[in-house]
Amino acid sequence: MDTQDTETTEHPMIEAAMHAVAQGWCEPEASHMEMDATLATAISQPVSRSLIAWYDTAAQHARNEEYYRGLLIKIGEILGPEAYISDDGSVQDHVLCAKVPDLVIQRLEAVKELLHEIDQYYDVDDGIPSIPGPIMEKVSALGGVS
Repeated sequence: MDTQDTETTEHPMIEAAMHAVAQGWCEPEASHMEMDATLATAISQPVSRSLIAWYDTAAQHARNEEYYRGLLIKIGEILGPEAYISDDGSVQDHVLCAKVPDLVIQRLEAVKELLHEIDQYYDVDDGIPSIPGPIMEKVSALGGVS
């Protein structure tokens, strides 16, 4: 979201900045002074711009985090039951995102191993692979790989 747009639509940070600046007159050092509304407004404007920038940055970060978490969840769902099992063996009702990278690495290692085994059975003379049943069972066990 553009900071310029948020300032014109009464961003919640504008009011927060005005409130914070006004509170300055309640501090012991300034409590004897009469509040100057023009000065308070002038001070709050750059403060509110800074707050809006931080607010918008945090909001974008939250959206990005949710997007990438959603990707991990989708991958975990594809990986199957292993993505739901905690280290203590208990089964959760949601994908454990922290497990997903290790599970993907395990699957890739298994695929590399299978490709190596398959390569040993590839007959260069007639070009037709002869893949034994146990290797095909390993391929099927990978899930999501056809």
